[in-house]
Amino acid sequence: MLDPAYPAFSIFAFLGLIAALLPLTWLRVTHHHVGVFIYMFWLALACLNQFINSIIWRDNAINWAPVWCDISYRLIIGVNVGLPLAALCIVRRLYHIYANDIVRTAQKLTHLKVRRETIEDLAIGIGLPVIDMALGKNITGRRFNIFEGIGCYVATYNVWPAYPLVIALPLIISVVPAVYSGLTLYTFFTKRSELERSFGSVIMQREYCLRLVGLAFCNIIFTGPLSVFVIVMMSRDINPYIGWDNTHSYYSIVRQVPSMIWRANHILAIELESFRWANILCAVVFFAIFGLSGEGLRTYKRAFWSVARVFGVKHSTDESE
Repeated sequence: MLDPAYPAFSIFAFLGLIAALLPLTWLRVTHHHVGVFIYMFWLALACLNQFINSIIWRDNAINWAPVWCDISYRLIIGVNVGLPLAALCIVRRLYHIYANDIVRTAQKLTHLKVRRETIEDLAIGIGLPVIDMALGKNITGRRFNIFEGIGCYVATYNVWPAYPLVIALPLIISVVPAVYSGLTLYTFFTKRSELERSFGSVIMQREYCLRLVGLAFCNIIFTGPLSVFVIVMMSRDINPYIGWDNTHSYYSIVRQVPSMIWRANHILAIELESFRWANILCAVVFFAIFGLSGEGLRTYKRAFWSVARVFGVKHSTDESE
C-alpha cells in the first residue's frame, strides 16, 4: 500500500535537509555558535535519514538493507536526544553571556577558555547522544522494526530501563534548556540597559540572541508533548525486566509491518506520524528563525544575482554602474 503522504513527505524531508544546511553559507564559525552547528548537524541527519527511509520503504516493508537499518535506528535515538541537548548548548552559552559583563567577558576570552567551552558543547551535544546510541542496544527487543511507508525504526522493548535510556530521556533533557531559557530571558530583561550598551559590536547582536532563545523554546515545545504522549501510552503495558537474555530473546527477528496493520493501531499511527513530521516542523522553524534572517536573505540575494549574471541578467545596481 503506497504511503498517502508520498511523495509529499519525501519532498519535505529533502527540503528540511537543505533548510538545515543553508545557514552554513553565512553563519560565521565561532565558539559561540557551536550549539547552533550541533543543532544543524542533528537536524540534517534526521531529515536525511527520513528522506532515505521514505524512498526505500514507500510501498513495502521488506528488509532490503539491514546494515542501513542498524545505522538508521541508532540515528533516531541520537536525534531524539541530540536536538534537545543542542538547544541546551545554545541557551546555556547565551545565559553565561548575559549573566556576565559582556564586554569584560569578551576581553577575557583566551584561546584555552575558547577551546574548553567548545569541548564542553561538543561533549554535551555530540558525545552524550553517541553514548545513548550505544546504550540503546541494551533495551532493543529486536534488531529493528520496519514499517511500510516509514522505514527503519527502533524496536524498543517496553521495560523500565528503556525509559531513562530512550523513551523518557528527551523529556528529561528538555527540562534543562527550559530552565536555562527562563533564566536567560530573566537576565536579559533585568540587565536590559547594560545589554543595550554592549550589543551591536560585541560577540552577538541582540536580535540574533533572541532568535536562539526562540529556537530553544520551539524545540522544547516539539519535544515535550510528543514525549509525554509516548510515555503515557507505553507506560500502560510495561513488561517486567528479567535480564539481558530475556530482553534479547527475539533479537534476531526483524518485525516487518505493512501499513494497513500499523495504521489500524491508532495509538501507534499517531506516534509514528508525529515522530516523523516533528523533525520536518523543526526544520521549518529553524529555517524561519535563521534562514530568513537579514544576514541570510542578503547572502541568498547575492548568490542569486551571481548566478543570474552568468545568464546575462543584470541587477539594477549593476546597470547603474
